Amino acid sequence: MRVPLTLVCHEVTTFLYRAVSDMLVTVEQMEGARTEYRGALLWMRDVSEHLDPDAEKRLHKFRLVDRPSYQQQQQQ
Repeated sequence: MRVPLTLVCHEVTTFLYRAVSDMLVTVEQMEGARTEYRGALLWMRDVSEHLDPDAEKRLHKFRLVDRPSYQQQQQQ
């Protein structure tokens, strides 16, 4: 009777240590992903603060003016 109990105890202990180590790896991966995500959000916020909304309008006007010359080049 003692040997089967020892085996079960050993298996439960092994399972416990593996579960804890797997959870540690999962938590570390999650923290890394969260840090990367927050960094990306901070970068996007920083970039959006420096964007010039008028630049898009100027680019659109340039494309409208440049389109006929581009089309003419494509035809040749």
